[in-house]
Amino acid sequence: MALVYLLIFLGGLFIVWYLGRREHYDEEKLIDLVLVSTGGALILSRVAFFLTVAGREVFEAIVSDSNIWVLVLRLFDLSNGAVLWVAVVGFFVIMTALLFIWKWPFWPVGGITIIGIGVVIALFSLVVAISNWITDAIYWLIGSTLITGVFSYLYFWGGDKKISAFIADFKRGYSENSKKLREKRLSKNKKEKDEVVDDKASSIESKVKDLKSSGDEKNT
Repeated sequence: MALVYLLIFLGGLFIVWYLGRREHYDEEKLIDLVLVSTGGALILSRVAFFLTVAGREVFEAIVSDSNIWVLVLRLFDLSNGAVLWVAVVGFFVIMTALLFIWKWPFWPVGGITIIGIGVVIALFSLVVAISNWITDAIYWLIGSTLITGVFSYLYFWGGDKKISAFIADFKRGYSENSKKLREKRLSKNKKEKDEVVDDKASSIESKVKDLKSSGDEKNT
C-alpha cells in the first residue's frame, strides 16, 4: 500500500512539474515547492495530532522507547495519527509563503500546485475508501475532486480569463452607473439651487413692487 501512495504522490509531483515547466518556471523550484510544502504540512498535522488527548498518549508511548532510531521513525509514522485538515491548511500556507519569498505569482503557479496535490488527495482518498470503506475518506474524495475540478477549469479551459473579463465588465458597469448617478445627483442639486434662487428673486421682486406701490400711494 505504501508503494501505491508513493506512486500517487509522484504522479501529482509530475503534474506540477510538467504544467509549471510549460509556464516556463524553474523546474527545481517547482519540485522544491511541492516537497517543502508537503513535508511541512505533514509535520504540522503530526504535531497537531500530538496536541490532542489521544495524541498525547501515543506521544508518551513513543518517547518511552529506548531505541532512538525507532523513536524517530515512530514520531513520523503518520499511519497511527494525523490531523488531515491541518495538513491541507499547512500546505496552502507554506506554499503561499514560498511563492511570496520567490516573488512568484499565485496564479498560475499556485493553481497548478493545487491541481497536482488535489489529484494526489483525491486518489489517496479513493484508495482508502475502497480498501477500508472509511466515510471520512469519501468526504475527502468529493471535496478534493471538486476543488481540483474548479482549478482545472480555471487553468485548462480559460476560466480565469472569463472570470477576469466578468470582473472587468462588472467594474466598468459599476463605474458607468456611478458616474450616471453622480451626474443625476449633481443635476438635481443644481436644479434645486436654481429653484431656490428663483424663489428668492421672485420674493425680492415682489417686495420691491410692494415698496414702489406703497411709495406711490404716499405721493398721491
